[in-house]
Amino acid sequence: GLKNLEFKVEDMEKMSFEDNSFDCVISNGAFCLAPNKKAAFTEIYRILKPGGRFSICTSTVKQNLQSGVNWPICMRMFIHIDAIKPICQEVGFENVEIDDSNSLMQYEIEMDPKEGETKPERK
Repeated sequence: GLKNLEFKVEDMEKMSFEDNSFDCVISNGAFCLAPNKKAAFTEIYRILKPGGRFSICTSTVKQNLQSGVNWPICMRMFIHIDAIKPICQEVGFENVEIDDSNSLMQYEIEMDPKEGETKPERK
């Protein structure tokens, strides 16, 4: 087994770790629930050692959600995919790559302007 591996549960917007503590940070799925994505990216940057890397798996939106619709809270928390790279670069990350090539969950949401209902469709 791996001897230098440790799993921690933390508030990703305010972590208790020292600066420059980790070689790698991974978040698998919960990143979309951080209310302040920039604060979460800033914390990851702070705790990574110079040259460190991170990988997140998160739900995003590719278009703005229609206003006036009572979207589920989880969807209101999703970040627009085009906003991730600029935020990461502003925080200080370099060589930022966004890879959605293996995204198994893609839904197109059609709006019916007459009825105001959404019609999710899996692709």
